[in-house]
Amino acid sequence: MSASPAGSDGDRNGPDAAAESGRQLERTALSWNRTLVALAGCAALLIRDGLGESGPPAVVLGGLVMVVAATIAVAVQRAYRRPGAGRARHSLFGGRAVPVLVTGLVVFMAVAAIALAVREIAAG
Repeated sequence: MSASPAGSDGDRNGPDAAAESGRQLERTALSWNRTLVALAGCAALLIRDGLGESGPPAVVLGGLVMVVAATIAVAVQRAYRRPGAGRARHSLFGGRAVPVLVTGLVVFMAVAAIALAVREIAAG
């Protein structure tokens, strides 16, 4: 088994290890932001549809998703910009709460969109 050269991906204690850890945290925060922006965009479309054809339930559901997505986005930014123990930042909200919340929001949006589509189809 051969040793990897200093500073390569296999060297976790090299001079670039701290910088790479910072870049990894930044990439993770940016990834969460992209996901939440996409979710907020879908919620905005739901609100727009609610102002037209779907009515108040769509506006309320879209608004609720927007508020929760914005809250998660603020929490993600604060957690990943906090100075200190790099690995502790990965345990945002004490573990897996953010992935569970975002997955729940996506499922909620999908169910809401399907319910509104079925309602519109049934209405004629």
